[in-house]
Amino acid sequence: MKLAKPYQEKMLEYIRSKLIPILESQGIGLVVTGGFATHLLSNGHYDTEDIDIKVYNISENVNKLEEYKITKEK
Repeated sequence: MKLAKPYQEKMLEYIRSKLIPILESQGIGLVVTGGFATHLLSNGHYDTEDIDIKVYNISENVNKLEEYKITKEK
């Protein structure tokens, strides 16, 4: 983990500052998943060496969420 850590931090900064804005401008979303997501959510208490990323079409997924939207009936 010690060898990968500096590269992970550089990659994460690139993903946040460059890649996400580029993808979002084209209607593509990005989600960090797997062990690295756990690493981020645990404030670094879970070590992993890889960064798993899922990409998705924003408009298609928003439409799918609308189908499953729960509304409160009176």
